[in-house]
Amino acid sequence: MTLFGGPSYFKVTQGLVTDIKVAEEYPYDTAEFESVTIADSDQSKWGFNAGFDVTHRLAGTVGVGVVGRYSRASFKFPIVADDTANIDAGGFQLGAGLRIEF
Repeated sequence: MTLFGGPSYFKVTQGLVTDIKVAEEYPYDTAEFESVTIADSDQSKWGFNAGFDVTHRLAGTVGVGVVGRYSRASFKFPIVADDTANIDAGGFQLGAGLRIEF
């Protein structure tokens, strides 16, 4: 069994809605969607990761293994004026597979 952890570098591109256009007429009880404007915003930030790797040897140089990792970084993307969208990147990942040592 192996335990690991450390820093992770995240680069996130997020599409954010900056404007919505609707058509409405008197008596203003219904509105019809016309279009939306989206702007891509890029940010990079350091976060962290921690995980484990377990290998069980079956015979000689062949085995099976399971690896799990959790990583995380939080971003604040500006939307309009002083308002921001909070976005969390990362999460838990789990994998399994055949291991061959050489």
